[in-house]
Amino acid sequence: MVQTIDPLMHDKEHQLSCYFLPGPRPTLVEPGPESCLDRVIAALEEKGVGPDDLANIVVTHVHLDHGGGAGRLAEHFPNATVFVHTQGARHLQSPERLWNSATRVYGADRMHELWGSMTPVPEHRLEAVDEGDRIDLGGGRYLDVLYTPGHAKHLMCLVDSETGGVFVGDAVGITLPGSHLVRPTVPPPDIDPDLLVSQLHRLADRGVTSINFAHFGIDGDVLAMLEQAERRVRRWDEIVAGAVTEGLDVPAIADRLDRLTHDDYVAEGFSADVIAAAEDRTEYQSEAAGLFRAHTHS
Repeated sequence: MVQTIDPLMHDKEHQLSCYFLPGPRPTLVEPGPESCLDRVIAALEEKGVGPDDLANIVVTHVHLDHGGGAGRLAEHFPNATVFVHTQGARHLQSPERLWNSATRVYGADRMHELWGSMTPVPEHRLEAVDEGDRIDLGGGRYLDVLYTPGHAKHLMCLVDSETGGVFVGDAVGITLPGSHLVRPTVPPPDIDPDLLVSQLHRLADRGVTSINFAHFGIDGDVLAMLEQAERRVRRWDEIVAGAVTEGLDVPAIADRLDRLTHDDYVAEGFSADVIAAAEDRTEYQSEAAGLFRAHTHS
C-alpha cells in the first residue's frame, strides 16, 4: 500500500506528494520543505505514526522542495534513518551551500516564506545509497535504488517491490492528478537532456506499474506518460537550442518556450482547463535558464 500525503506546499493543493508506506518499518518518501512539514507530521500522526515509530525517511534528491525538511523531520522521529543518494548526502549534513544557492535565486526575503529553513541531518542519522542498493521496509518489502541523474546529479528513483510502482522525484517531470499531461522540470544547474531521456528509457525497460510523481500523484499509464515526457524534453531542448543559436537571451527564450508549448498542448488535444493549470505551475524562466545553461556550458 502507498498512501499520498498532500502537505499543501506554498498553501496550494497538488504541489507536492509525500508518500507514506505503512508496514513493519514505516517509511516516508519525500519529506518536503520545512515550510509545510507540520502538516506532514500531523498527517502521519493521524495514521497512528508516533515519534518513535517512523523507521525510514527517503529523499529522492536534495532540492529544497523535496529534502529541505529532512533534518527537522529526523528530529521529530528520532529512530528514523534518512536515506539519500551518495551525491546528495553532504548537502543534507551541511546544507549551507545549497541554502545559499537557493537564496541567490529566490532572494533572502522569500526563502523563509517558501522553504522555512533547512536543519542539518546529523551524520549518524544519514545512510547514503547508490545504484543497486535496497532500502528495507520490513516484511520482505523493499525499495530498489536506481541512480537517475539528468534533472539533478543527486537524484535517485525507487522501485517498490510490493506495488511495482516507482517514486521518481523529478526524473519524469511534473503532472496534475487525472490530467495525463506531463511536462519537464529542467532548472539549472545540472540539466542534461540526453541523460534525462536515458532515465526515462530505463524506467520503461524496468516495467514499473505506476509512476509516483512528487509533483503530483500516481499515474498508472506508464508507457504513455514516459513517451510524452521524452517527447516534451526533446521538443523543449530543440526550441532552446535554436533560440541559443539565434543569440536570444533567457527571458526571450522563456517567452518562446511558453508560446510554443501552449501551441503543442492545444495540438495534442488537452482541454483549456488542463492547459491553464499546467501553465499556472510552470516557471518558464527557470526552465529556459536550465536548458540555456546546458547549451552554453560545457
